Amino acid sequence: MNQPIIQVEKKFRPEIEGLRIVAALLVAVYHIWFGRVSGGVDVFFVISGFLITSSIISTINRTHGFQFIPYISKLLKRLLPSVFFILSIVTIASFFLLPQSIFIKTIKEIIASLFYYENWQLAFSNTDYLNANQMKSPVEHFWAMSIQGQFYLIWFVLFSIILFCIKKFAIRNARLFMNIVLATLFIASLAYSIYLTSVNQPFAYFMTFARVWEFALGGLLCINLSYIHIHSYVAGVIGWIGLFGLLATGALFDVSNMFPGYVALWPMTCAVMIVLAGTKPSKYNVSALLSQPILMKLGGISFGIYLWHWVLLSFYKYNVSTDISLLVGLVIIILSIICSYLMTELVEKPIRQSTNVNKNVKRLVAMCLANVVLIGMLFGNYQYEKHEAQEKYENAKAAQSESAENLYPGAQIVDTKAELSVEEPMPSFATAFEDYPISHKDDSNQGLKKFDVKVGAYGNTTSYKKQLQLSEVRIQSNGSVV
Repeated sequence: MNQPIIQVEKKFRPEIEGLRIVAALLVAVYHIWFGRVSGGVDVFFVISGFLITSSIISTINRTHGFQFIPYISKLLKRLLPSVFFILSIVTIASFFLLPQSIFIKTIKEIIASLFYYENWQLAFSNTDYLNANQMKSPVEHFWAMSIQGQFYLIWFVLFSIILFCIKKFAIRNARLFMNIVLATLFIASLAYSIYLTSVNQPFAYFMTFARVWEFALGGLLCINLSYIHIHSYVAGVIGWIGLFGLLATGALFDVSNMFPGYVALWPMTCAVMIVLAGTKPSKYNVSALLSQPILMKLGGISFGIYLWHWVLLSFYKYNVSTDISLLVGLVIIILSIICSYLMTELVEKPIRQSTNVNKNVKRLVAMCLANVVLIGMLFGNYQYEKHEAQEKYENAKAAQSESAENLYPGAQIVDTKAELSVEEPMPSFATAFEDYPISHKDDSNQGLKKFDVKVGAYGNTTSYKKQLQLSEVRIQSNGSVV
């Protein structure tokens, strides 16, 4: 196979860099001030699908093959340095700036982010990304990075199969074949996303296959872009419509209940319109705005801006205030830009631009091991503080003649009117999430969506003096209880 399997545009698309920073800033703005989803991550997924498909096809055209080691090594040099660096900073900062009550959650999510399964960690821990009342870890936003990493592996397998079929069956119209494969994947994933969003939206939000259609759309755009011809006037109109539509996503839709189902088509379609407009650039086109040097520069570090803004926002909320003023939000965004720039220049570029494979591997392994050690130290600190809190309580009980009920009378303080000294809370903050009632541990606790009554017997079940008896409870069709 000496001829290119398919022609893709090789020229640099500056408006895509501008679109990336718009998406990153949208995510930051909505996280900081509105606590809502903006559609920016969905745009990132479309762009990622577009760029990685273009890279894969260009590699196949150039080398007439597609090998895993060169493919994955290029991606690891691009993704891992920044991820490893930020996770190490978060782990160190967690020692000093996080409440004990969220230590275990944060440790689990740092490990999940390190190994690119954070989306699954959040999905199976019943996390609702859009619920502002749930305690958030500083790395919760790494769910998108995990899906992106998993997508890159899916795309390697997919295009390996596509290339094999093209060679094996001598498929002449490779573009048509790719369109069929990607369109099928797009439709199947979109249908699954719509279904799962309707029955379990928080779970769907983190599911990889419920998001693959977003990457597939980027792939379809890539392989068909050079064959799409539109009038310059039409390009100008749809470009501005796409930009304003994207900016308005969070305001137009109830994203807390509808993403990532069919509503996610809105920001993604807006992104596609902007990319299409870039095929006919002019001074009145949206591409002229997005191609400005400052936006292109920021687009190059948008990956880091996305990662940093949530980290800074989380630590600020836990240590200063949950109310974010306009000034504070702007400072967080500016600091995110500065941190991203420094990280890109000092951490990412030396590895990405180096051609010394052994040196790069050693750097990445060292950074990974440093994270493992720091995570171990954070977990050790948690266990130590948990043990200290428990030991302090036990010593206090042993030293006092009063019973535990007198030390901690709870609601009885209203009747006794006693004046009590300030004591450490029980359970301690370090063990609060492990303080389950007996009914939770012996399977007597019923699930939220089930109605059968479960009965648990506790205390002295043989020679008891008093008994608490559950009567049968029935809920009628009109909602009344009998």
